[in-house]
Amino acid sequence: MHTISRRSVPGSVADRLQELAALVVDWLVFAADRIVTWQARRRERRMLAELDDRALHDLGLTRGDVLRECSKRFWQT
Repeated sequence: MHTISRRSVPGSVADRLQELAALVVDWLVFAADRIVTWQARRRERRMLAELDDRALHDLGLTRGDVLRECSKRFWQT
């Protein structure tokens, strides 16, 4: 009796599941990267808000610049 291997059937269920798994992994990597970016942005804005006027002057920033930046949501650039 001859059996058909999984590889010889184009578009088999196994192939589709593999493609779906790859898409899910890609999405999870993208989501994790986005979350890390948002956390870093939030942390950096919090640190910026804690700087004194002398440090801001050294960076060439005003308190208004800091307030504008810190008023943004974590997902905003």
